[in-house]
Amino acid sequence: FCRDTLPKSLRFTIEAPDDLWPIVGDSTQIFQVLVNLVTNARDAMTDAGTIRITARNFEAGHDSATRPRMPMPYIIIEVEDSGSGMDKQTAARVFEPFFTTKEATKGTGFGLATSLTIARSHGGDMEVYSEPGRGSRFQLRLPAASESTTLFTTPYHVLDDLPQGNGEHVLIVDDEATIRQIVRQALEANGYRTFVASNGLEAVNLIEDGDTPVDLVFTDMMMPVMDGAATAAYLMRHHPHIAVVAASGLNANGNLLHSAHSGLAHFLTKPFTTVELLSSVRDALVSRVKS
Repeated sequence: FCRDTLPKSLRFTIEAPDDLWPIVGDSTQIFQVLVNLVTNARDAMTDAGTIRITARNFEAGHDSATRPRMPMPYIIIEVEDSGSGMDKQTAARVFEPFFTTKEATKGTGFGLATSLTIARSHGGDMEVYSEPGRGSRFQLRLPAASESTTLFTTPYHVLDDLPQGNGEHVLIVDDEATIRQIVRQALEANGYRTFVASNGLEAVNLIEDGDTPVDLVFTDMMMPVMDGAATAAYLMRHHPHIAVVAASGLNANGNLLHSAHSGLAHFLTKPFTTVELLSSVRDALVSRVKS
């Protein structure tokens, strides 16, 4: 994914041993973390530079006492860039919700906060090391799996029998390209056909063009131009046969109430798992057929 989307002027490398330990986790969420880190690294550079991903096993060492909540052994994944870097004050805040060093139109400040939430939900953690003019290095630590590993409330044997699509057309609407790609990959890997839009107005125009049938719209709630609530309301009024699943990581309780008032029956709070995504899409499609 990175090699296909990064500018050709950037050098991108991955270094990982063949005997890297496995982890127990949700592939959609881990993919979201890695894509977010690479996207941030790209944005920290101008026309040229290097992004380097490394992964290694870690069993014990000098930092064991300083990270008592990290179970042993674990793996370390690092995403390093040669970009502009950050001072200590900025680096100390990068995992805060709403905090962003990007322009208002280019970032919401939720990417790294969500990534940290995902890492900790997997029993892991994240840190950043950075200096102005010397680039940044983000370190993701995740517990290595064992036969007794039980980190999740969702039994992972369920992943062997995920709700599958049958070629239904899903329109993914989100103003963040990384989220569009993450959802697209998960759905296409499980039997759906997808296409994308960056806001509600673009989605409505695609639907009204009528070139591609749409069975379901998966929409973010917070978007410029036309948000998810307005998009869902338009679809329910003009295209009631199209199922809708809404998602948001901002003010989840308020959005749940708003979605209920808007007639939305299917809502996901970010970050969501592959199981939650596929189950919501399948439930929405089944509900559409029954109605």
